[in-house]
Amino acid sequence: MQIDISDYINQGVVFLDDALRVRMWNRWMETHSGLKSDQIVGKRLEDCYEGIADRSAYRQLCLAMENRTTIVLSPSLHRYLIPLKPGSTRLANELEFMQQMVRGCMVSDPNNGDGMLLFITDTTENYLKNKLIRENVKEITERRAELEMARNLLEEKAKALEQSNRYKSEFLANMSHEIRTPMNGIIGFTDLLLDDELTAEQREFLESIRLSASNLLMILNDILDLSKVEAGMLSLESIPIEVEQQILNVNELLRSQIDQKPVELLCRFQADIPPLRGDPTRLRQIFTNLIGNAIKFTLKGEIVSSVTMVNDTTTHVILECSVSDTGIGIPHDKLNTIFDAFTQVDGSTTREFGGTGLGLKICRKLVNMMGGDVVATSVPGHGTTFTFQIQLEKSAVTESGDVDYARSLSTVPRRCLIIDDSTTCLEIAADMLRELDIDVDVANDGTTGLRLFGETHYDFVLVDIKMPEIDGFEVLKRIRQSDTGSKAKLVAISGYQNQSIAHRIRVSGFDHCMYKPFGIASLKKMIMRLYDGIDTATEAAFVAATPVAHVGDLKLLLAEDNAVNQKLLIKMLAKMGHTAEIACNGKDAVNMATSKSYDLVFMDVEMPVMGGLDATKALREAGVTCPVIALTANAMSGDRKVCIDAGMTDYVTKPVSGNAIRDILRKYCDGCVPADLPRGKRLLLVDDNLQMVEMLKTGLYAVFPQFEVKIASDGFAACTLLGSFLPHLIILDIQMPKMDGIEFLRTIRNNRRFDAVRTIALTGLPEGDPRLDSARELAVDTIIFKSNAVMGEVTQGVNDILKTLENGTCIAAAGESANKRLTAGLATTRSARRSIMP
Repeated sequence: MQIDISDYINQGVVFLDDALRVRMWNRWMETHSGLKSDQIVGKRLEDCYEGIADRSAYRQLCLAMENRTTIVLSPSLHRYLIPLKPGSTRLANELEFMQQMVRGCMVSDPNNGDGMLLFITDTTENYLKNKLIRENVKEITERRAELEMARNLLEEKAKALEQSNRYKSEFLANMSHEIRTPMNGIIGFTDLLLDDELTAEQREFLESIRLSASNLLMILNDILDLSKVEAGMLSLESIPIEVEQQILNVNELLRSQIDQKPVELLCRFQADIPPLRGDPTRLRQIFTNLIGNAIKFTLKGEIVSSVTMVNDTTTHVILECSVSDTGIGIPHDKLNTIFDAFTQVDGSTTREFGGTGLGLKICRKLVNMMGGDVVATSVPGHGTTFTFQIQLEKSAVTESGDVDYARSLSTVPRRCLIIDDSTTCLEIAADMLRELDIDVDVANDGTTGLRLFGETHYDFVLVDIKMPEIDGFEVLKRIRQSDTGSKAKLVAISGYQNQSIAHRIRVSGFDHCMYKPFGIASLKKMIMRLYDGIDTATEAAFVAATPVAHVGDLKLLLAEDNAVNQKLLIKMLAKMGHTAEIACNGKDAVNMATSKSYDLVFMDVEMPVMGGLDATKALREAGVTCPVIALTANAMSGDRKVCIDAGMTDYVTKPVSGNAIRDILRKYCDGCVPADLPRGKRLLLVDDNLQMVEMLKTGLYAVFPQFEVKIASDGFAACTLLGSFLPHLIILDIQMPKMDGIEFLRTIRNNRRFDAVRTIALTGLPEGDPRLDSARELAVDTIIFKSNAVMGEVTQGVNDILKTLENGTCIAAAGESANKRLTAGLATTRSARRSIMP
């Protein structure tokens, strides 16, 4: 609690700045002048007291201020400075105005700048009675000493506060660097190990290490973010932002935290929100904190994120956002404290659910920066709702470049049935579909849904797969068995997403699948996939836009003083097919980069001898123009602006991930994105049959150990994977959902990046089927008909293609030796049953 000492002094205390404007006016002055502080602060004395400019006291004050000297104004010589009332009724009857002794000295105030501090003493009674003056000399002297001590104490505290803030910033920067540097090694080497072949127990241990390190990093980030906000060092970006997609991404990221709970994540979005500009990172951070809290305190039920537009001007919109849950709730007397730093509802909550208590504090700060505030309402035992408004700028264009779905949807069927046991999900999905001008009926259980389907014609049906009594799979089965079931499109909706559920949905016969939560854009795309095939063209365009990859042709310099980080980054680059030379400090980096040419320099910011910022300035002054990428663990001072001002091209924050390094190489080295694992050759398996994929992958690993194998469950997934993986050989099934093998081949053959990739097609189609002719026209090397001997034929086909690949060598031994290794590999697979998905 900060106390203004001057208010407790039985003297007038006035602070005047260089322009003789009043900056401090204590309670004593208020009492004896009749003017409150807010009536005079900021004004000149002569503006408030007419005529004093002609008085000797005021002229002496101006002269002292001009010469920067102290001043004493006595009642006998100068009369009085300001017409003040005497301190007692008796004296007031004898004199109209108080006789004043005024002492002034020049001081430097950290808040108000240089000026003069005046101490005004009532000497009226002394003026009338000299005896009382002599008796009180000692007391006045002591009081003056106390005031001087108080003034000195205030100045010392001001200096100490300034120094404390400086130490705080330096400490936070140093703490960030010292913690992030070892965390970089822990997380980085854990990720590298997870890329290797591991037993199930080893993988479990490493996943636990990575999860623990990530949680520790999140705590560190919370502390640093709060410190940056309070220090005024956090700024907001203004770039195109898709609010709906950002919130869906957060839900997708946090979905794994509810896999063991009967909790559903849902989203509600207004359809007509225009393109906007804002800070997507900070918006995600707000929703991550709020949804993460909701997940933590919700044991069953649902968590709903919603966004509506409450104000729309020519330049800005105000969005009202909320996150509601059905969790344990918050007592009413605690609602005002949950936004305080390091605070939770009570200590037992902290112990049971964990957390630093910083998340809501950071949320409120970020929302305040976006022009709004966060409020919480709650019913203990029933749930909590956090609501906030933010102001975002309108954007001239949308960043996504999506197809004009509004126009395209005019051609699709118009009647839909939704079956889900969640009333909230039914309401949200129905509202969004109705905004797309689609007629909707709803049913909250499978029995009611089947009855409605039998009574009415529906063009497509959305079915929740997890419902009591009759689940979505049984609903699908009965609809398909009905007379009209073959005409309707059936879409599975699920609040859970894992390989087993995805496989069961795929093989059960659903036309499409949507995972909760989904938004209006997701519904539009789903409908177009069902009826118009728009996404196929979109996927082809995505693949065509992917940059060409080159392997191992970069000259890199790594300036890093930490031995662990040196080893980690060298390993990461090696897995991408690159080598790098090492400089242990900035001075060595300057010497090396000015004596030979490099494609890119990774530069640590904090290094001995010469830091990364100074080294980069020296490189730019020497005419070195290659990209210089900062590697920084300094979240306070090593931000992007500081790096860019020093001449750096971009920066990567520690802990550094392989994806971050890969993105940098893609961005600044002409698309050089080499394969993750340089085992010699890269193979892509595309098949929706998981048993077939398992057999092929295991067999190929056994016979061709030099292969790196990636897997896609259909053509659509394969197109996405090809954005970062350039295979030498593709083995694909011709018949697959979403995008079959023929469509996939047409897509990639139209791209020069893939027009020469070798392919083997697997099929259960009979000889003579026209689709086989299409496959041959699309340059398939071999068509293999699925049978009990398919593995042997695939092995032979791969072996033949290897012989013709540039620099390819046939590792597989022919005949009996290959069969023995294949058999051994399959036996190992049956015992280990390891995951086959990439």
